[in-house]
Amino acid sequence: MGKIILYRQNLSRKEYSQFPHLSKLPKMLQDDVILSYVTHLNTLRKHFTTRFEDLLNLQILPWIINPYNITAIEEGNVIMQEELFHQPKRGACDFRFTHFREYDF
Repeated sequence: MGKIILYRQNLSRKEYSQFPHLSKLPKMLQDDVILSYVTHLNTLRKHFTTRFEDLLNLQILPWIINPYNITAIEEGNVIMQEELFHQPKRGACDFRFTHFREYDF
């Protein structure tokens, strides 16, 4: 999202460093063409914001990012830790995969 804002600002200032094809013909670009590019980047940013709103507001717990960090695990949500603890153990999964056929799942 930050790059779109940067691209929009640079296009508004007629700096074409991120757009190599536009930098080859800066004298041919008229202000209305640049304005259309800037408005397109604005609408693109608005669409990204609405579409990916849940990802932008996502909070990733530190113990998920680094599961081997003891302090991150201690600070994590206890309920999530209990859910992970009660997941089927490795032996139970091995038993299921060796004793059941594919169509049993």
